[in-house]
Amino acid sequence: MNELTDTRHQSYVEYQMSVITITRSVGLLCGIKSMRETTEKLDTEETIKNIGNILGIELEEIPHYDPLLMLKCLAVSKYP
Repeated sequence: MNELTDTRHQSYVEYQMSVITITRSVGLLCGIKSMRETTEKLDTEETIKNIGNILGIELEEIPHYDPLLMLKCLAVSKYP
């Protein structure tokens, strides 16, 4: 996660790239096909707590549909 490059304009950043990436990954692992459906199905207290635990942060909410679209800005700066 530390090697993700965030190419978004920093004045628009509401969620860390790691939160967006994990939220979308959990959605995909659960068979959720769209970003809108990811928001609808994962927006529960339990899921928010679990995503926060995975990342080791206090999380109050998951990204909604729009920030999840930002994954197209994802770039890996180097490969292990």
